[in-house]
Parts: sequence; structure tokens; C-alpha cells
Amino acid sequence: MRISTSPLSALLLCDSSAARSTTRVLESYGFKVSTPATACEARTICRHTRFDLALYDEDSSEALELAANEPQSSARVVIMLAKPDAVRRVALRRFHFVVQKPFTRDLLAKTVRATFGVIARERRSSYRHQVSLAASDCRLTNIGEDKHLNRVTIVNISRTGMCIDAGETLPQEAGVEVSFTTQGAEGALQLKGVVVWSHASRAGIQLSKLDSEMQHKFEAWLRAILPAIDNFLPAASTFTGTRPASQQHIPLPGTALSLCSA
Repeated sequence: MRISTSPLSALLLCDSSAARSTTRVLESYGFKVSTPATACEARTICRHTRFDLALYDEDSSEALELAANEPQSSARVVIMLAKPDAVRRVALRRFHFVVQKPFTRDLLAKTVRATFGVIARERRSSYRHQVSLAASDCRLTNIGEDKHLNRVTIVNISRTGMCIDAGETLPQEAGVEVSFTTQGAEGALQLKGVVVWSHASRAGIQLSKLDSEMQHKFEAWLRAILPAIDNFLPAASTFTGTRPASQQHIPLPGTALSLCSA
């Protein structure tokens, strides 16, 4: 069953001559497009909005710096538009896709379709799955104090965080370790993290890195309970898990970035 998903969102910062046609392509694939006039305006928007896709033209003032230096609110996928003599320099920044200018509408459309798989995986990774799991053990560490918490319930969980009902207000930045057993997991799962928000009896926990064995167990359990990946795009979106045939890989170690050229 398809879950309720928010519309696809895109941030577009490019030369005005290409903005209209590029916007039409994005809108044809269901993206709601935001078109700030300057990099400063785009940076302001990014402070409180995470976009599914950001498309930057390296000719736009500060676009390259904006794309590379906004990790806290970075888009799930970044496409860079670059002239032939700038492609290699832009590619070294390791964005998801680089499209060489000038490009055709068909090439841009194929590249946009190729982003769907990444967007869906990123949405799935941060999706908070509603649960009701009683913790078998929960410990709070704050300023040297080690405290046992009783009757803690996990109310939602994702790969990167969870919300718990602790029965009391927890201090922000305190450390939390939660153990629980659940159907589908092999043995107890033991998660740890930091309180990033707290309101009444509920608290948001940002999960910390686990040892490799526990991380594997946790991710295997999440894969079993989360909806299929293609459910994380709006129903109107055309999901394909394939790359467009016109894409060529740039031989850079340690990156999945692709180069599209007309």
C-alpha cells in the first residue's frame, strides 16, 4: 500500500534564459519548483526547507559554493549544470549528476527521471515508522549522572532517529541507550543516541553510530518493516530505478556521480 508522501520539491538556481524551460521539465515530473533570484535568497530558503532536488547552474553567482557548503539542509539530490570547460572542476565536488551545457530537453528529462531512485531511498532512510515498542531497558546519561528510566515506549523510528515516550521530560543533549526486542529482529536491539528535543514526556533521539554487528541487525529489521522503496514517491511520479542510456560515468574513485552530455 502506498504511504502518504509529500509532493516532490525542487530548488532551481540557474541563468534566467534557461530557468523557464528547466522549470517546465521539473514541473512535468511533478516537482513543485522554488526559483530564488540569488544564491543568498536560496541559502535563506535552505535553512528551513530540505528539497528533494536542487539544480544549480555553475554560471550563477555563488551557485557552486552554495551547493557544496550547505550540508545541514542539503537537497537529497543535486544536479549541476556546467559548460564543457568546467565539467571536470565541477565533477570533483562529487555532486550526484553533472549535466554538460548546452543540453537538450530530452537529456534533462532523462536525468530528472534518474534522480527518482535516489530521492526514494533518501526519503525511506529518514521516514519515521510508527511503532509501539516497550523498551526492555533504557538508561539516561547526563552530566555524569547515570539514570534508569522505567516504562519507556518507542513511538516511531527511522534509520537516523526515534521518538520515545519516557514518562518525564528529558534534558536536551543527554545520552540515551535503549534496548528492546521485537518480532523479526534476531535477539535484542540496542540503540544509543542523543536527546535533540523534548516536550512533556516525549523526546526525539538522534541515533549514534553502532558497532557493525548491531548496525547490520538494526538495518535488516528496518528493511523488513518499512514500506517498499517505490512507495516513497507521489503516485503520479514515474519511478524508474535505471539510469538514462545517455549517461556516462566519470572515472572518479569513491563517488557515484554521473556525467550527462548532449
